[in-house]
Amino acid sequence: MSKLLKKALIAAVILFAIIAVLTSLFSVWNLNTYLVAEYKNKGMALTQSIARSSSHLIFNSPYETIQASIDDYLAINGIAYVFVEDDQGEIISHTFVPTIPEIFANHNLSTVNLLAEELTETPLIQNLDIAGLGRVIDIQSSILAGVSGQVHVGLSWQLIEHQILIATLKQVAVIALLFIGISLITYVLVGSISEDLNLLIQGVKMVQKGEYEVNISVRDRNEIGMLALAFNRMVTTVSDYAKSLQNSLKQLSDIKYALDQSSIVSIADLTGMITYVNDKFCEISGYSQEELLGNTYHLVNSNYHGVKFYHDLWETITSGDIWRGEIKNKTKTGTYYWVDTTIVPFLDELDEVFQYLAIQTEITDRKDLQEKLEAKVKERTKQLGLANEEISLLNEQLKAENIRIGAELDVARQIQQLILPKPEELAAIQGLEIAGFMEPAAEVGGDYYDVLYTDDMVTIGIGDVTGHGLESGLLMVMTQTAVRTLKELQKIDAVTFLATLNRVIYKNLKRMNSDKNLTLCILNYSQGIISLSGQHEEAIVVRASGEIELIDTIDLGLPIGLDQDITNFIAQVTIELNSGDGVVLYTDGITEARDINKTHYGLDRLCDIIQQNWRFSAQEIQQKVIKDVHNHIGEQRVFDDLTLLIIKRQ
Repeated sequence: MSKLLKKALIAAVILFAIIAVLTSLFSVWNLNTYLVAEYKNKGMALTQSIARSSSHLIFNSPYETIQASIDDYLAINGIAYVFVEDDQGEIISHTFVPTIPEIFANHNLSTVNLLAEELTETPLIQNLDIAGLGRVIDIQSSILAGVSGQVHVGLSWQLIEHQILIATLKQVAVIALLFIGISLITYVLVGSISEDLNLLIQGVKMVQKGEYEVNISVRDRNEIGMLALAFNRMVTTVSDYAKSLQNSLKQLSDIKYALDQSSIVSIADLTGMITYVNDKFCEISGYSQEELLGNTYHLVNSNYHGVKFYHDLWETITSGDIWRGEIKNKTKTGTYYWVDTTIVPFLDELDEVFQYLAIQTEITDRKDLQEKLEAKVKERTKQLGLANEEISLLNEQLKAENIRIGAELDVARQIQQLILPKPEELAAIQGLEIAGFMEPAAEVGGDYYDVLYTDDMVTIGIGDVTGHGLESGLLMVMTQTAVRTLKELQKIDAVTFLATLNRVIYKNLKRMNSDKNLTLCILNYSQGIISLSGQHEEAIVVRASGEIELIDTIDLGLPIGLDQDITNFIAQVTIELNSGDGVVLYTDGITEARDINKTHYGLDRLCDIIQQNWRFSAQEIQQKVIKDVHNHIGEQRVFDDLTLLIIKRQ
């Protein structure tokens, strides 16, 4: 049982005991008053009864008869004596044994001498102490208003007191039983309450020991039960806080450990007196903790920095701001070391500074290296000054060279545009609707296409030279010339055509010491039949319904100029074109065009835009495709030539 409940139980017992004692005293007084009054009433009734009956007996019977009558009254419990006096005060009948007490025999009672006119029928009650009988209550009633005498009845105080004692003992016994019963009930109730409180106390002790896996289960749903539920919630919250605090302390411990391993840490009070240093501070400065604690940073002052430096430092941190900078200090042995320093003022709840934390990192090696680098920079600056004149001269030469190369590129670009087929040439071809487009990149590339029409045979060539620049442009011009020359020979098959073209280009490239080459596809059309040979991008065959077929040219040849003899690698496919069918040829500048996110335009998108617009004329299809490509590119620079040929049978 808890001390609190023990005190409460003891207090309750004492209070009940006081109440019981007071109640008993009150009961004794009340019983005494009640029983005395009851006996007095009983005695008065008895004397009046005797007085009434005695008046008849006195006048009509001898005294022996009166004596026999009063003797019967002694059998009544509590009657000590009964006697009758005549009108002269003489006792004519009594129950005294062996003799009449002196107080009555000598007529010492005040009532005996009362005047007749003062006597009434109201009984007179007196308390007497009679030798041999003890204390009694004498009740006197007049017979015929005193004319015939008096009747005295004595009530024994001993009997009355005995009855009071018995009644008091009974009441005390009842109160004692009630006291014991209530004490037991109180003990049980307090014990029950104490059991729940003990559970709470045990829980509190466990929490004090750091054991948070506590759950108090209380049966009652009273205030203690509510307290237990609140305690359980509090323990859960405290447990969470404790875990969070442990994690925070672990993190702080880890941070401190890491900080101590890498940094110089110290704490000073408002006067600059050092109150804490870590081992790193002692290791770098050469001073022990005992030498540093209670001292100021003047102990490691190198006198390198001026008064203003430290004045600004103190002004910053005393105002509550963080100071950062580099300080040169001196060790105990007199050597110097540099530290990169951060000083943080700590503020109390009133936002007033109460101490300073300094975190420093040694940077001596870095400062030494910096000094060496500065010396080298000075030396290099002098050298660069001398070289600057040479660079300026080279810049002038490069400008001249750029002007020359720019002029050559302009010439190559013009040549590239001049050798393209004219719109009127394409319009003169019967049975086919052809639309061609070429847009050179910023640097001249090597895209090539040509359309030749002789003896009802349409020959279309499309190629792409590797790389950009003047050499690529020249290779494109050479290819166009060779194709046109071979075409003039007529009656030459596709294998011989491409093999001969390859040898011519290969030998020219060797003479130029160039590693360029080009993919080239030759398409011959006559009377609705197309023959296709040479390696290039996939050819797109479009049917009148908009259905698309892709022809892979990877096995139809090799790049031109890559090897002297490519005869064994050349093959040919034949395609039949009906009215409304067509072929689309292009270079990789179309499919590999990139937007700002470097996403390629792609073959799928090219096929989609062609399929969607195939119902239009070749020229309109070409325009819609080029517009879509430019929309994809956006503001990006065009890095490769854009070449597109739309061939559609009428």
